[in-house]
Parts: sequence; structure tokens; C-alpha cells
Amino acid sequence: MHTKTSLSHAPVAVQGLLLAGGRGRRFDPSGQTSKLQARLANGASVLRASCERILPWVDALAIVLGEHNQALCQEVIDLPVKVLVCPEADDGLGATLSCGLRGTTPTLGWIIALADMPYIDPSTYGLVLNGLRSGFGAIRPTFEGEPGHPVGLGRQWPSKLGGLSAKRGLGTLLQDPDIGLEALAVSDAGCVRDIDYPTDLDRPV
Repeated sequence: MHTKTSLSHAPVAVQGLLLAGGRGRRFDPSGQTSKLQARLANGASVLRASCERILPWVDALAIVLGEHNQALCQEVIDLPVKVLVCPEADDGLGATLSCGLRGTTPTLGWIIALADMPYIDPSTYGLVLNGLRSGFGAIRPTFEGEPGHPVGLGRQWPSKLGGLSAKRGLGTLLQDPDIGLEALAVSDAGCVRDIDYPTDLDRPV
């Protein structure tokens, strides 16, 4: 399944992954409202705003959804994105990430972001992209010591997928000293701000 796309068959150097498989229970415990379809202060949906932030910094973008939220495709139907459906999305973020990594084959690496983080500054995406181009195997921004997003992963990462599991996600794996994580201190508070509650929608985008 994919949305309307202008993607060619040329090799992709930097692949974007937007992880959107969660159910957002903190946003609406009843499960009736999708936080990724909720509107931000500028009128855009959370998912669309997150897509528009990452798209300029990658050669191709894939959104990883769960089987329960495929209706989200309508939010990005006119954007050049590919949609991957992860049947195991309810098992945890690690399962969603593994699905995205398995379903894409960039020549340089991935820039990975969460679909409920539309406030990341473009400069932070630029720093992560430059880190990938400089040959770092793993890059992550930090704000005041707190790890943030997006995360850059070099092409060698499929060989490390054995360390991922449904419950052992990327954050835990990056703590392994053998990974060689490059932490980039940034002044961008948006790299650690996600949408957890309806009140989080009111921040300027």
C-alpha cells in the first residue's frame, strides 16, 4: 500500500522513516480520537506536519503504520510518501522500527522520526543528515542532556537488528557502547517534544 507518489526507481541514499504505529492512549484513553489526525495551531494534522518537516531532508520517506490506523493515509495522500503496514505494531515501537528498516534499502542510511513530533526544528534534521554524510553509524540530537529525535542510522544497521525486539526499542539499543553513538547537543527543544495530550497541540509549529 502506498499513497500517491512521485518517487522514482533510482537508488535512495537517505531514507526517511516516520514511525506511526502507536495508538496514542494517553491522548485519548477511549481510543476514539487519533492524535495523529488532530489539528495543530496552524490547522495541519500532527501526521502531516511531521511529514512536511522531514521530507526536505531525505531522498524518500516511508511511514510505518499499524493495521488499526491505515486511515491515516488520507492525511498525506498528496505527498510523495510510501506507507508500510506493520502487523505487529501493537507489540511495541521496536516492532514498528524493525518493519521500517526491513522494508527499505537506502545506500547511505536512515533518518528516523516519530510521527507525533511535529515541532523538530529543520536545523536539527540538517545536523543529523550531515552526520550521516560524514560517516557516523548512529547520530542522535540531545537537548539539555535529554535524548531526542530524529535519529540517524548508517546502512550497516540491518546487521544489528538482532538486538531489536518489540519491547527493546532503539533507545535501549543505542545505549550499547559498541554502537558508537554520536550525540549532538542542540538548542532545539522541539527535538524532545511530542504530542501526548490535547494541550500539546497549542504550541506554535
